[in-house]
Amino acid sequence: MEALGHQYQDVLEKSGIPNAQARKLAHTIAKLTEFHFVAIAESFEETSPQCARSLKFNCKMFFAD
Repeated sequence: MEALGHQYQDVLEKSGIPNAQARKLAHTIAKLTEFHFVAIAESFEETSPQCARSLKFNCKMFFAD
């Protein structure tokens, strides 16, 4: 939950959610977002395998814990 997760956490904390709860929610949001990007990548497997591999790789890098 690198950069994206921390941005989510900052927004949640600025909205008044306590740090620990904001961290947990941010992690959940990042995982859900990752899940959807991986699903999109899998839909590209037949039509554009290189694009699918690239998107999956970027998901691993962007959403790393």
